[in-house]
Amino acid sequence: MQGQQYTVLQNNNIHFKEIHIKEAIYNKYNKYVILIRNPISRFISAFNWRYRLLNINLTQQYRFIGEKETIEKYDNVNNLAENIENYDEDREYIHHIKENINFYIGNFLKKM
Repeated sequence: MQGQQYTVLQNNNIHFKEIHIKEAIYNKYNKYVILIRNPISRFISAFNWRYRLLNINLTQQYRFIGEKETIEKYDNVNNLAENIENYDEDREYIHHIKENINFYIGNFLKKM
């Protein structure tokens, strides 16, 4: 969690849990407030972060099958956005983009 939301929760002694790359777990005895990141800024950030790790840092070129090819196909987030109707989730993969809001809280919301 970043910035102002983190500070507000801490300053008000509100217990919170940040979830990253895993599903939220529902507990019927808890009360929840869900804060999510702006989906457009998240999309841009996810693409740019993966692009950096694959093509600049060269640290994760082979971590996820097909990701490097997908990043190279679109080359930048603008090209992906302009061609989003052609993006095939079942055949193309970009880590963090595939892990969308449903990945994090889809089952959680069903249980609520």
